[in-house]
Amino acid sequence: MMKFIVPLLFAIGCGEENLKDSSSEPTSEPTSEPTNEPTSEPTSEPTNEPTSEPTSEPTSEPTSEPTSEPTSEPTNEPTSEPSSDPLEVDYDGDGIVAAYDCDDTDPNMPVSDADCDGVPMDLDCDDYDSTNMILWMYDYDCDGIPSESDCNDEDPNTVNDMDCDGLPTEEDCNDENPAIISSFDMDSDCDGYLFEYCFTISGTDSYDDGWTGGAYIDVVVDGVSQGEFSVSVSSNTEEYCINGSSIEFIYTEGTYTFDNYYEITDYNGDMVASGNPSEGILYSQSLELDCDNTDPNLPSEDDSNCDGLPD
Repeated sequence: MMKFIVPLLFAIGCGEENLKDSSSEPTSEPTSEPTNEPTSEPTSEPTNEPTSEPTSEPTSEPTSEPTSEPTSEPTNEPTSEPSSDPLEVDYDGDGIVAAYDCDDTDPNMPVSDADCDGVPMDLDCDDYDSTNMILWMYDYDCDGIPSESDCNDEDPNTVNDMDCDGLPTEEDCNDENPAIISSFDMDSDCDGYLFEYCFTISGTDSYDDGWTGGAYIDVVVDGVSQGEFSVSVSSNTEEYCINGSSIEFIYTEGTYTFDNYYEITDYNGDMVASGNPSEGILYSQSLELDCDNTDPNLPSEDDSNCDGLPD
């Protein structure tokens, strides 16, 4: 019995050894040909779904915890200086800026009155002058002269002239009578009679060579020449103040008189004659002089020459 068992065990041991040797040796040829084609067909439609489920929890803890305290102390001070422009600030908060508020510390005084004269801005002719308290409704041109005293209350350039005779009130001997055109300088006693009359002559020459050929204007008072006016180059102006009962302006021709031009202005500033002169009297006027400029009762209708005797 033992004689059969020993050879059988040996045969089995040799068979296992052969199996080990054959399994460890590599094969010389591959089992299949390599291929360049993918092993599976790619899908033609892309997918919008993520490959993995998103997680709502952060992957890591924050590196530092936020602090609840501010980095710097808060301040109640403004970042820039407040405006001090009176056209912008309103200290009492009444809606009227300081420039137009009479008292910008009292909100109960909301009247726009820059000069604090008691007249509101919309009624004040000059709300920056407290001495001018005239309402615009009584002074339409806002020249400081009330309408009842202003000769022309639509023109602020007119002077205080109640009778509109061209003389300011402070110079007019009688500012209620436009027929009396006399100033204190020319009529010391303010009786309407002047002790002197002044006339102005202006002349030009269009050719700029003067009034040639001896042309001139002779100023004659009570028959006596007071002077001769002429133009030497292009223009000339002269004033003649006279004391007499009559005056005449007499032109003497020269050559090229069509180049000559003249103007005569009287004591009131009115132009009484002008144009291209011609031979003879250009203008004449009778004058009523004051024979006594210290007595407003002289001259009179009965005594024009102040001699104390009836005319």
